[in-house]
Amino acid sequence: MLDGLLGLRRVRTLLPGNTDVDKGIEGIKTALGEAVSQRTAARALGVTHPEVSKMISAKKLKTVDTSRGKGQVEVESLLELIEAGGGGHAVVELKEKRREKIEAAKAELPDGKRDLAQIMEMRALAFHRAMARNLDRATCERAQEVLAELRSEGAISDQQADEWEALLDRPVSDVAAKMVDYSPAGVELRKSSPFNAMGRRADD
Repeated sequence: MLDGLLGLRRVRTLLPGNTDVDKGIEGIKTALGEAVSQRTAARALGVTHPEVSKMISAKKLKTVDTSRGKGQVEVESLLELIEAGGGGHAVVELKEKRREKIEAAKAELPDGKRDLAQIMEMRALAFHRAMARNLDRATCERAQEVLAELRSEGAISDQQADEWEALLDRPVSDVAAKMVDYSPAGVELRKSSPFNAMGRRADD
C-alpha cells in the first residue's frame, strides 16, 4: 500500500486536480491508517529497525500512539522522508555523527589506553573474521539464542540487541560481511557481538 500511495502521489504532481487520483490516494490512506509499525517503516526505507529508531530520535520521523501500539511511525512523515531521498541520506548522516563521536572519544584517551583499545579492536576483528569464514545458519541461530540471554541479563543495551537481532535475521552472507566491517560502525558492533560470548564459552 505504501508503494501504491507513493506512486499515486507522483502521479498527482503530474496531474494536479485529477479527482480519480485524489480518490485513490484517500482510499489507500484510509486503509493504511495514520501510522505504521517501525518495522514496516524500516522495510519501506530499506534500512534496519535500529536505524529507524535513530531517525526517530533525530526527529527525522514522527511517531504517534495508535490502537495498534505505541511509537508507530506517522505515514505522512514516512512518505516525506522517502520522497526526499529514500532515507539513505539520513542513515549516512547518523552514521557519520556516530563515527565522529567515536573518533573524538579515542582522541581523549592517553596514548597507552589508545594503543590498548586498538589492539582489542584488531583482536575482535581477527576473531570475527575466523567465525565469518565458516558461518552458517545454525551458528547464526545459536548467536540469536546467546543474544537473547545477553539482553535478559542486561549485558548489552536494548539498542545493541536490536541491531544484532536485525542483522542475524538477514542472509548468512550479509551477517558475515557485517561481522568483519572495519568501519567505526563495525568496530562498535563487534563490542556487543554475541559471537564474543560464544567464543568465551568455547574457551571455558
